[in-house]
Amino acid sequence: MDERVSVVIPAYDEAGAIAVTLRRVIEFLGDRAARAEIVVVDDGSGDGTAAAAEQAGVPGVRVVRLGQNAGKGAAARAGVAVTHGEVVVLTDADGEYLYNDAAPYIAAVERGADIVLASRVHPLSSWTCPECVGGYRDSRRRMGRVFNALVRAVVPSRLRDTQTGLKVIGFAVRVCGDGLR
Repeated sequence: MDERVSVVIPAYDEAGAIAVTLRRVIEFLGDRAARAEIVVVDDGSGDGTAAAAEQAGVPGVRVVRLGQNAGKGAAARAGVAVTHGEVVVLTDADGEYLYNDAAPYIAAVERGADIVLASRVHPLSSWTCPECVGGYRDSRRRMGRVFNALVRAVVPSRLRDTQTGLKVIGFAVRVCGDGLR
């Protein structure tokens, strides 16, 4: 299968990083980049994030502007609502998950998975904290692990990385799911 991919990037005050993230998206998608659409959702930023995304010089980028900050969930929903791909990739604006190849994630959806979640803490994960990710430090990583443990204590789940910055969603879930489209 060679499905069209839509990438949605909710962004708030990411003017300084969005161009680099958009270039990483192209690398992440590899051969699929030519057929991909990229949607940056400016979540009411005050720093010129939308303009920076438009001026990044990356083909296939569309910017959706939310009039005021509505939160990451609202921005993600707004982005997914305007996509056309059979596979939707949701990723954080800092691009920390875009150092690998998209093929395994997309292939899992093509094989029938409804949703694929990346994980920094899965035993088979090869994710490492690259030096070039702005502001990501060991203390932030520790805080993330504590937050994940608290979430799992309140909401029983087998997910170990509840705040994963990379999700891949299949078309059927997006169309038939609970109001995603």
